[in-house]
Amino acid sequence: VIDANELLRQYAAGERDFRGIEIANANFRGADLQNANLKGAVLPNANFIGANLFGVNLREAKLTGSQIQQANCQEANLIGTDLTNANLSHSELQGGNLRGTNAQQANFTNADLQEVTLCEADLSYANLEGVNLSHANLTRTNLTGAVLRKAVLESANLTVARLTEANLEDCTLTKAFLNNANLRDANLCRTDLSFA
Repeated sequence: VIDANELLRQYAAGERDFRGIEIANANFRGADLQNANLKGAVLPNANFIGANLFGVNLREAKLTGSQIQQANCQEANLIGTDLTNANLSHSELQGGNLRGTNAQQANFTNADLQEVTLCEADLSYANLEGVNLSHANLTRTNLTGAVLRKAVLESANLTVARLTEANLEDCTLTKAFLNNANLRDANLCRTDLSFA
């Protein structure tokens, strides 16, 4: 059985393969785990605040309730990851792949999600206030009831996205692709839809 301290010790010694590990309430606060392979890891309620997760593979990992604020998650593989109720506020996720991710009720407040892939992800009732989703791919993404106040979705692809009852107040959707997007009962108050 491995704990967080042992994982960090092994990482410092050059190990990168931690597939399928299971650690509840792990503390990786401020840790450097860039390019680590944590595919399928079970890390509920983990603390990754301020961690360097650049290029990390967290595909199909379970990170429910985890604290990932102010973390560097650029170019991370989060395909099919369970981020239910996770907090990723103020994190950098540019170029990350979150295809099919379950991020229901997750907090992404003021996160940088430029050019991320969120195709077929479930972000229902997530807090995306103030996020930057410029050039992001949100094709077939479920954003039902999500809060996107003051979010920037310039040139984002929202084709067939579900935005039912989403709050898009003061949102920027300039040049966004909204082909067949469902905006039923969405709040579009002061939303900028120029050239969309």
